[in-house]
Amino acid sequence: MHKFPKRNIIIPKKEFRSILKILFEPSIKKYQHVKAFELKFKEYVKSNDAIAVSSGRAALNLILHGCGTSKGSEILLCAYNFIGVPESLIQDGYVPVFVEADKNTYQIDINAIEKKITEKTKAIIVTHLFGQLSDIETIKCIAQKHNILIIEDAAQALGSYYKNRFAGTIADVGFFSFTGSKPLNTSYGGMIVTNSTALSESIRQNLSKNSSVKTSIAFFSRLKTYAYALSINRVFYSFIIYPLNILFNKLNIDMFEFYKKIDKSFSEYSVNQLNYIQGFVGSNQIDIISKLIAIRGTFGQKLISKLDHSIATQLILDNSKPCYFMIPLKAKDKHIAYKKLLNRGIDTNFVYAQDCSYLTKSNNPVALNLSNSILTINLPFNLTEEEIVHISEVINEMKELFE
Repeated sequence: MHKFPKRNIIIPKKEFRSILKILFEPSIKKYQHVKAFELKFKEYVKSNDAIAVSSGRAALNLILHGCGTSKGSEILLCAYNFIGVPESLIQDGYVPVFVEADKNTYQIDINAIEKKITEKTKAIIVTHLFGQLSDIETIKCIAQKHNILIIEDAAQALGSYYKNRFAGTIADVGFFSFTGSKPLNTSYGGMIVTNSTALSESIRQNLSKNSSVKTSIAFFSRLKTYAYALSINRVFYSFIIYPLNILFNKLNIDMFEFYKKIDKSFSEYSVNQLNYIQGFVGSNQIDIISKLIAIRGTFGQKLISKLDHSIATQLILDNSKPCYFMIPLKAKDKHIAYKKLLNRGIDTNFVYAQDCSYLTKSNNPVALNLSNSILTINLPFNLTEEEIVHISEVINEMKELFE
């Protein structure tokens, strides 16, 4: 039986051997790895500048600081979101204000934005959830009307674009994340992109006051990523992890969600420059990222096209091309759908995005409904045509479980 893990990480061949070599390079040469990564990245997304940082959270902190946003300012964002974004806002002293989600796009509800704007509103974070594009052009009109900064959260949307402009570069400033199961994975890293020279200079000046990630931390983080990548290797997963996952699931325990909680408890959020090891890894991966994203894009389109018409899929913005980072499925009973898909070899993400309203004790019914119903599939890069058909057939056989 085919097995499909809930995560997918690509590790270039001979990477570890190369990392061991650069450990002994002169400091000046080590620094160049980060600069090379920044240069390649800005050329890839076609932005004026790209600034490498220690994480997506650090990127958001530096953007808000660089724009002169004062503590206590209100920052708008979609209630249905990755929890790390509003958590970092709270930690940094800002006030997240949650906007209702759209029931069809799963993104921020355009019609609900203006109702949330006050004199304290200084920015709006637009998340391109699951690699699909939010309607940035319409949001731009609203933001300009109220003189609000737009920050693109493109952490899940590397390679997605709208009218030939890449996610992250469409608005004032954007940021990316290179951790977890992202196509480009440097083990705890991020990137800020902007076309504003003034903002770029401000961010770089603030970043220069902070040290880079310690080499020991960067090296150990990469080793953890190797172990993680091994655990979700298709062969290893099928014979070792999958049987364990089935066993733990009978106890209502998701192994990977359990691991994430443990890992998070040991991980500290800090604002740092990217380490040269991470820069080296990112610089090498950017060379193959277009190919990987194109492969997943093709798989995503084919899978969705083969799903039964009764199964709801995320509405795609006109004139956009998503990277299909994840494919969300809306289940009538999330727990039952998760278990049945797992029993057929498809391990979905039970919690990736969620209703974050509880952080401010606000109420957003659509976001809550999405949080309670959506499972996501993270398509492996090494699928075959036969496997795409297999996944679609399994889902279609269970169509009564989905909306």
